Amino acid sequence: VALASQKGGGSGGTASAASAAGVLLAGASNFGFSSRPFLAQRLAALPDSARKLDSASAFFNAMCIGIAVMLPAVAALELAELREAVGRLAAEGTLGDFAAEVGISGGGFFFYQFSQMVLMSKLSAIACSVVNPMSKAFVIVSCAIYFAEPMGALNIGGILLSACGVVLFTLARRADAAASAASAASARAP
Repeated sequence: VALASQKGGGSGGTASAASAAGVLLAGASNFGFSSRPFLAQRLAALPDSARKLDSASAFFNAMCIGIAVMLPAVAALELAELREAVGRLAAEGTLGDFAAEVGISGGGFFFYQFSQMVLMSKLSAIACSVVNPMSKAFVIVSCAIYFAEPMGALNIGGILLSACGVVLFTLARRADAAASAASAASARAP
């Protein structure tokens, strides 16, 4: 979708303006990605007798449906741009490398999505929304270290702020759980 929305990256290594169809496809992809916590919680809320799929099965079905919907949509909306980009990669002799990198990236993203789906089915939607930025912060720090990118005070401050928010949320959840347990215990006492 990114390749199609940038019309193959433009000439000379500079990206050209995004196409309306590419932006539409990217938006649809992001909407599907963002609705994972909601769908995972809906699945977890079903009674065992009505739940025909576990989290892993739901994930595999969602991935298959996503591929079945997105590939024809890309073909219908961006076929000319896609052909041009693939032709350029083939002419440059980099199509095989590009395909391998897309495969590796796709495999990594699949594993990430699968682990997120399993995690989201075990946490509340609010907890997922709070914890999710920490995974992003971890990726940012890991990439900065790997690529030897300098991180300024503002970058470090943002990551620390995100980490502190997760810690404070966790402490608040534990305090709420302890208060609820104490309230329940006092209600049961004669």
